[in-house]
Amino acid sequence: MNKYGGLLIHQSYDEQGLIEVIDTKGIRSLHFGNDAQQSSVQLSHPYQLYLRYTQTLMSWLLFKPIINDVLMIGLGGGTLANYFLYHFDDCNVKVVEYRPNVLKIARSHFGLPLKESRLKTLIADGSDYLRKQSTHDEGRYPLMIIDAFDSQGMSDAVTHSAFFDHCKSALNQEGLLVINLWKTDKALYEKISWDLQQVFHERVLFLPVEGRDNVIAFAFNDGFQPLNFKSLIKQTYQLQQSHFLDFPLYLKKLKTNNPTTFKKIVLS
Repeated sequence: MNKYGGLLIHQSYDEQGLIEVIDTKGIRSLHFGNDAQQSSVQLSHPYQLYLRYTQTLMSWLLFKPIINDVLMIGLGGGTLANYFLYHFDDCNVKVVEYRPNVLKIARSHFGLPLKESRLKTLIADGSDYLRKQSTHDEGRYPLMIIDAFDSQGMSDAVTHSAFFDHCKSALNQEGLLVINLWKTDKALYEKISWDLQQVFHERVLFLPVEGRDNVIAFAFNDGFQPLNFKSLIKQTYQLQQSHFLDFPLYLKKLKTNNPTTFKKIVLS
């Protein structure tokens, strides 16, 4: 059966709605009942990032080139989790996903490993999980990635300031929160952006994804030490060679789009 311009290879339902997997010219994509691609992987290169927003999201490497522990809220097809496991040998990955069927499909259709000592998956509401764990995991994570969407857009769980308070508590003092935002709902986007700025004391950078409605936000905890711009420029080319992503462009756009906040994070 053809759908969204490709071949429908899986279709199932859960309490949250429709889940579909589509193959199109060597690209496998996860859909939640509409043509929006929740995750995509190039089948011939499964450990590379195909979607532009996931590539842009990796700009966090400019600020933390070494990472050994990451918490992700939202799994999708598991392409980001797979990327971490493949490219960061010493990194432990914990993923909180709300929908059990999404986890099953990530394993059955997108290559997420069932048994991997460095990967832990948990079925739970991401907001509730962080609220309950805010004391237990306080100050643990150097990096947290939020990529939680449903068929309507950003999940309700990640759209209130209390959620960002719990994120901040779970990060260590030098920690970095990375979140995929969607500008389709302008009022909601502005509210989330405002809440992020307030919780993280205006130490937030925004990076629009070229040609998309996504914006990647980077929120820095209070103990994060400013970086040197000249060193960052050199680092962009090293990262470009190792990850085949356009880090020089990401750095340039971060500086251009955040003329005031950028100076709090990066020293000239």
